Amino acid sequence: AISAALRVYGAEGTGYPANQEELKTALKETYPGETINGYGYSYILRKDGYEITAKPIACGKTGNKIFKITEASTDVSEELCK
Repeated sequence: AISAALRVYGAEGTGYPANQEELKTALKETYPGETINGYGYSYILRKDGYEITAKPIACGKTGNKIFKITEASTDVSEELCK
């Protein structure tokens, strides 16, 4: 949902939002800082892109993988948490 909102925002021709306040109009739900299904969500916003990360709150208990996506890819990368 966060990645989709950022892609919509970026497609409007103004680049990506530089901060969370600029993104609020595109996001219908707030994920950063919240725990959803055992994962914490964070993102880095820049005018030219973004990186979204989902990490298990308790590695091995609430999840085993860390997921990331950037503006440069529609594929989600994953790695084992430690």
